[in-house]
Amino acid sequence: MGAETGINLATVGTAELKAMSVPVFRASLEQMSGEAIERFRKMRKLSKDHRQTLEKYLVEHPEKRLGGEEARPAPAGKARKAGKARKAPNPAAAAPKSTKSARSISFRHRLRAWWEGVAVDDLPRLEAARANGKRPAKIEPTASSLPSAPLMAAPQPAPQAPSPVEERIEVIQNIWGDGFSLPGGEGFFPGLLGDISFPQGCPCLDVAPGLGGSMRAVAKAYGLSIEGLEADPLFAIAGGMISDRLGMLAQTPIRNGNPETEPLGDKRYGAIFAREALFSFRDRKKFLASAMRALVDGGALLITDFVLADRQKSDVLDSWRTAEPLKPSPCTMEEYSELLRHLRYEVKGMEDVTDAYVALIQSAWKALHGHLKNAKIQPEKAAMLMDEADLWMARSRALESRKLKLIFIHARMHRVPKRALNDPMTID
Repeated sequence: MGAETGINLATVGTAELKAMSVPVFRASLEQMSGEAIERFRKMRKLSKDHRQTLEKYLVEHPEKRLGGEEARPAPAGKARKAGKARKAPNPAAAAPKSTKSARSISFRHRLRAWWEGVAVDDLPRLEAARANGKRPAKIEPTASSLPSAPLMAAPQPAPQAPSPVEERIEVIQNIWGDGFSLPGGEGFFPGLLGDISFPQGCPCLDVAPGLGGSMRAVAKAYGLSIEGLEADPLFAIAGGMISDRLGMLAQTPIRNGNPETEPLGDKRYGAIFAREALFSFRDRKKFLASAMRALVDGGALLITDFVLADRQKSDVLDSWRTAEPLKPSPCTMEEYSELLRHLRYEVKGMEDVTDAYVALIQSAWKALHGHLKNAKIQPEKAAMLMDEADLWMARSRALESRKLKLIFIHARMHRVPKRALNDPMTID
C-alpha cells in the first residue's frame, strides 16, 4: 500500500472526504471489498480526482468490481505457472470480528467529540477532568428546556436490505423526528404562527416542505389544505409517502418541483410557507415577486430564514458556507425588509428566533447521542450521520456566534384596486 495509510471511507464526513489526498483515497480503497466500494460509489458524491482514481483502481483491480471476477478461481495453467493458486479474497475472513464494533465505537467517539466541541484525542482528558471533579476548559452546551425531537421508532424487518435512499431518510428522521427533516417537531413552526388568520376557501403552498412534518402540523393546527412543492426529489417522494401513511395525502400532498423556476399561479393561495430555504435561492427577489402574484388579496407570506447580522467577513461564516450543500446567499434583516416593501408586501413582523432554534438543534443531537451509546450502527449510516453532523455543527456554530441569525417573517399581500381610465391621478 506504500507509505500512505488508508482510512475507512464509509465513516468519513463530506468535508474530510473532500480534503483527502488521492494517495490516501487510493490506499483506503485497498481496504474495501468490491461490495463496499459499489455502495460507496452510489452513496457519495466524489470530486473529479477521486472519481478518476476510483475508476482507474477498478480497471486495475477487476476482482473488486461487483459481479466481476472477485470470486472467480484462477485458471489451472496460470496457477501452476505462478507456483501456487491465488485464493479469492474473503472479506468476512479477512476482517476481524470486532471490525463492525470498532467502526461503531469510532463513530460514537466522533459524534461525542463534535457534541463536546473538542478533538477526539481530547476526550480522555475531558473525562479525566470530570472524574476529578474539575470543570472542563470548554463550557458544555446547556440542555434546552424545549422538547427534544423524538427518535423514530425502529423500522420493521424488511425482506431485503434497505437502499441508501431509504437509509438516508431514516437517518434524518432519527435526528429530527418521524416525518421531519428540520429542527422543531410539531411545535416550533406552528407555534410561530400564533393567531395568524388565513383567507377562507383557499389552498396554501409550502415551497420547502422537506419530508412535510411542519406542513402537516400546520395543516392540522389550522385546518388548512397545503400543497407541498419540494425541490429535492428524494424528499418529495418520501414526504408524499409519509402523508399517505398518515391519511393526509389529500390535505397535504407533496410533489417534486423547483419553486425558483416553476410558475406558482395567479391569485391562488391564501398563504405561502418557506422554512430555511430562501437563503440559498439564486434569485430571492424573483421568487418573492412570483409568490406575490400567487397570493390572493390578504394572503400571508410566512418564512423562517437564515440572515446575516452584518456584512462583515467572518471565519465562522466561511465555514458555514462551505458546509452548506447549496451555495448560500443570505441577506441582512434590514435588506430583507427593504426587499419585501419594495415588492409591495406589508411586513407585519420580523422576529429573531435564533436562541430557540439553537436550543432545538442541541436538544435533538443530544437525544441522538444518548440513543447511540448502546446502539449498533452500520458504517454506511455512520457516514450519513457524520454528513448531517458536519452541516448542523457549522450552522449551530454560526448561529451561536450571532454572525448568523434565524428570523421569522410575517408579511401580507394587499392588492391596490385598479384605476379606471377616467379616475383622477397624481404622480408622486
